[in-house]
Amino acid sequence: MRRAQIAVLTLALGAGGIAAVLVMRSGEAVAPPSAPLPQVAMVDILVAKTDIEVGRRLTPEHSPAANRSSRPR
Repeated sequence: MRRAQIAVLTLALGAGGIAAVLVMRSGEAVAPPSAPLPQVAMVDILVAKTDIEVGRRLTPEHSPAANRSSRPR
């Protein structure tokens, strides 16, 4: 290797070592625990099994409501 390459490699390793030491020292300060997140209200949404044309009446065959009770929540 040329001297310039060795110098750059040494500089990079030194910078990496200094960065590692700084990160290890900054790890001692722990952020305070954050407040609990607020609960969001959930609602059930029905989705059609097949495409429904505009103006067509909905029938029970369009809705997977029959399988709704078997789904895990």
